[in-house]
Amino acid sequence: MTFPKKQIYLLHGNDESNLNNDRCEVVDAFLIKEERGENYKEFYPKGAKTRVNLSEILPELLMELGTISFFPNSRRVVVVYNLDELYGAKRSSSGAASKKDSDKKTRKSDKPNHEARLIEYLEKSLPVTNNVIIFQSAEDAENNLRVKEQSPLYKTISKHGHIIEHTVMPLAWQLENTIKDRDLKSALNIRKIWYMKDSDGASNKIFYSLLRSIVLLLQAKVIDSKRKQRMPLEQIRHVFFPSEIKYNILGLPPKVRSYIEEASKNYTIAELNAGLDKLLLIGCYVYPRTTDLYVPDLQLLFDKFLIEFIGETKPKTKNGNKRY
Repeated sequence: MTFPKKQIYLLHGNDESNLNNDRCEVVDAFLIKEERGENYKEFYPKGAKTRVNLSEILPELLMELGTISFFPNSRRVVVVYNLDELYGAKRSSSGAASKKDSDKKTRKSDKPNHEARLIEYLEKSLPVTNNVIIFQSAEDAENNLRVKEQSPLYKTISKHGHIIEHTVMPLAWQLENTIKDRDLKSALNIRKIWYMKDSDGASNKIFYSLLRSIVLLLQAKVIDSKRKQRMPLEQIRHVFFPSEIKYNILGLPPKVRSYIEEASKNYTIAELNAGLDKLLLIGCYVYPRTTDLYVPDLQLLFDKFLIEFIGETKPKTKNGNKRY
């Protein structure tokens, strides 16, 4: 990787391997290994937490960034992992709603704005030093965990630093696209890769990815049918579809919904219903009962399902509108 020499970096995305490689490369560019004992510091989530809250680290973080290295012409490098504020987290509140909470709304909040304080430091004080800060933020598109480009801190980094993104399409989305496009070869390959990467959790995730695909395709068929009857979409939403957004086609972005509606032409309603019945039978083995004497090989069951469901039928439509 080649990157401009800056004092502020943001590395984000869901490709952990490339993010780690780039972080190491940035650190190597500013610090030799012999100097890291005194000049390198990491802030990362502790215990069961998955993110770092700025209010908990700000005093120590500013102290680290403001410290001059003992070594001539050397820098201090600080890495902050999964900072809440970069995901658009709001300033912390005191807890559940109560009468005290409503009373607080009537007077001016005296809570410090930690993000604003950090931004001011990065803009005015950090340039006086030679020190470097690296923010590394892991993203999870399936759970809608993304760095927010609208956050004040992101905008500051974009203006004064350098941003690197490494994102790959989640396996669940890749599998769902192969189902919609009736791409058997790719579907079997993704199933294989999934088990190689996550042997313990693949069965559960593949099952729900396939279930979601079929449910959304069936909903697309319902929309097409009811649209011909001139039924309003809002009425369809409340009468026919589940409230859970990820299983409700009308809760998806218009571009994704349009892609699914077009892809539904690759299947008949009979094929989708038959596929759903077969998949639910596999679900009994994904969650076996303690009384079950035998649990078949789920990898073989999924391959058999994909071959029978997708088959060798060529799609009737060509879709260029993928999720990405």
